[in-house]
Amino acid sequence: MEIYLSNVISSAIGWFIAGVFVQAGLSKLASENHPYYVKAIEAYGVTPAALVPIMPRLIGISEVSICILILLPMTSKVGLVLAGALLLMYLLVFAKQMLQGKADMNCGCAGPGADLIISPMLLLRNAVLVALCLFAIGFGATTTGMAWLVVLPLALVLGLIYLSCDQLIANQQKIQLIGNS
Repeated sequence: MEIYLSNVISSAIGWFIAGVFVQAGLSKLASENHPYYVKAIEAYGVTPAALVPIMPRLIGISEVSICILILLPMTSKVGLVLAGALLLMYLLVFAKQMLQGKADMNCGCAGPGADLIISPMLLLRNAVLVALCLFAIGFGATTTGMAWLVVLPLALVLGLIYLSCDQLIANQQKIQLIGNS
């Protein structure tokens, strides 16, 4: 059986995206984070007020479910499509807030401790994540045999790059705040 580099890369992307979604989903499902996410969702003003209190749980369950779909070989493409769609929706909501002049609001995307503010860099980050989902869908995240020895470390490297980029964005925003004061 031949192993193609595109399949290895798309599998690693799938595992990486699944990791992003399980982390995000579990954060939203944690009871201690519930008030933070309710406040963040309410600030966006795109959800009816009556639904805001249940949205963190619904979004968290959706994100964990997407992770599971990505990790199961028979549903990985469906999971990646859903992940890409949700990431695109987040991107559009961020863009809407920026267009309305609310670029100084907390995005709510990296959890209570992150304090990431909506910015063009977050739009770019989500666009890259959507593109990665499309790549993985296009090449089929199917890997067998010894390829897993490459897929899992590559997924971890992608995760470290993602976390580093988020930290760089946060640091840049803090430096900008210091410069403006």
